[in-house]
Amino acid sequence: MLLKCGPNYYDITMLLWNALQLASFVSSAKVLFEYQGHELPNIGPKGIFDYPVHPNLPTDGEQLTIKDDRLVINSYPFKHTRADFHDALKFQMYTNDRFKCNSGKVTVQMTGGALMHGVEDNPFGEEPMLSQIDARLVASVFNVQDDKGQVFNFIITNARISAVIQAPFIFPPSQEEVTSTMSYNIPLVETQAGEEHTLALIFDAASQSVSWSVDGTIHYTWTVDSQIPQENCILRWGDLNRFTYPGNFAVGFGNYETLSYYPPLNDAKAFGIEYKGLVNLPFELPLFDPQSGEPAEYMTSSSEQKDHTWDRGAILRIRDIIVTYEV
Repeated sequence: MLLKCGPNYYDITMLLWNALQLASFVSSAKVLFEYQGHELPNIGPKGIFDYPVHPNLPTDGEQLTIKDDRLVINSYPFKHTRADFHDALKFQMYTNDRFKCNSGKVTVQMTGGALMHGVEDNPFGEEPMLSQIDARLVASVFNVQDDKGQVFNFIITNARISAVIQAPFIFPPSQEEVTSTMSYNIPLVETQAGEEHTLALIFDAASQSVSWSVDGTIHYTWTVDSQIPQENCILRWGDLNRFTYPGNFAVGFGNYETLSYYPPLNDAKAFGIEYKGLVNLPFELPLFDPQSGEPAEYMTSSSEQKDHTWDRGAILRIRDIIVTYEV
């Protein structure tokens, strides 16, 4: 029997060919790690995730629940753990497994969404231009941290998803204080509060590059030779660092903020207020404005009692996290 080739024969053939190519690509990728959000993860040194090792970071497992087959990390309202420590990180976990990316392509993918509460009620006035976008107020994060301390992030707010690259905090020998760090923020796509996306970080050893993909489309690629525009620099502290291609990394996620702090402990007791996120900084941070190179200016604490407390937080929902390797 002869097949009759109609006018759409070529198009159909190409569709079938593309489908076969896609199937071949998927099957050729080796799954290195997979977590499905329909069950709570095993947490601890022998689990698949663990909290960062730091005495001041929160380890509140009660924030984790399962709803609609998704892991829910509920950090609302934000609360601080100590009155003398700026614990901007409200929740963070990393895989115990570390993944090498010194050959082939390693793709780290998360499908999920995030919802920020209370951003529109921030007490900073006009400082955050758009409260639904400004990640300093509150944000969720999906990231990897490499063996040098560099962090490659997706930052999620109610209205925007951004790429953020952070240099490690440098502690010189015999010194406890950080002398150098920097961060760059590259806006990627607009989103809506709670909207689910598939976010992927693609590490390509051949090109020494890291790409940020949202829902299958690459929106930004960094390489070791990249000159990130200065206007994307959001933090510079001390000497300039140079980003390097990672050798291996752990995969993480969490919720955080930067524009908040407790009042001094005595003030909190005097006002009779509960420990929540507060707007004043207890000391001057030796940071520099990345645009001017001059010491950065920060908002002074408000004298209004109503501005000392501010309910807000983040809820991150994760459907799955998958790490694959392709030769």
